[in-house]
Amino acid sequence: MKNQLSVLISIVLWTTIVPLLTHAACIGNNYEQIVSEVPTTMPELTVGEVPTQLMAGDSITLTATAEVDTQHGGSPFYYWCVQDGDFESLSSDFTKVKYIAPSIGGITTQFSVQLGDNLGYIQRVIFRLNILSGTEVVNKGDYKASGTIRDKEGNPLSGVTLQIGDKSTITDATGYWEINGLAEGEYTVIASKAGYLPDSKPCVVSDNEKGCQPALKLEPVLDIKVVPEPRIAKQGENVTYSITVTNQGEETATGV
Repeated sequence: MKNQLSVLISIVLWTTIVPLLTHAACIGNNYEQIVSEVPTTMPELTVGEVPTQLMAGDSITLTATAEVDTQHGGSPFYYWCVQDGDFESLSSDFTKVKYIAPSIGGITTQFSVQLGDNLGYIQRVIFRLNILSGTEVVNKGDYKASGTIRDKEGNPLSGVTLQIGDKSTITDATGYWEINGLAEGEYTVIASKAGYLPDSKPCVVSDNEKGCQPALKLEPVLDIKVVPEPRIAKQGENVTYSITVTNQGEETATGV
């Protein structure tokens, strides 16, 4: 598999839930649910960027977001469990937690986050995480993302800002960009430029994919405003209106 971060994603009808991980430390809410009698939309769980390795004793912040069927009374609740190490809550609703790695490295652990919707359904995602000892080196930047930004006509665009996490760059005269120093994991590449609609694409880098080249394309923003010049028209008189066209991109507007 190209992406080894998520090893299990499941949506199931609520039953008596026990931690899926053996000898797990858990934090959050694991409410008993009553199954809704009306058809509902299944819950969707998203977890922010998760590394694949961490030094023993270090900590990371994990953030979860959810979509549940609020129209039928759904409300999200979260339950985190980890096989090795511990969690601390960073928010009252457990959407954000701190994971603290065990003091001894050289192991591979698993942690899970479970989303309930109070309508009878849950979704659970499980991640693997390598805990490294002090003699090991954390991979902090062997991977890169790159590409060429073009407009809808296929012409290269210069001056486009590319953002991946806390790293950013700007396209050159040929529209080319490159961001180096990425650790293994999943990212989102965001392209933006004044006068253009922004675009974003996923980017996955790993041992199997040393670099990613997302196909990003920007389209110009064109605002057309009709500005009337109101006044009282006399009978039989022709009324003329002025139209102001504001082009915020680099394209030429015709036929307006």
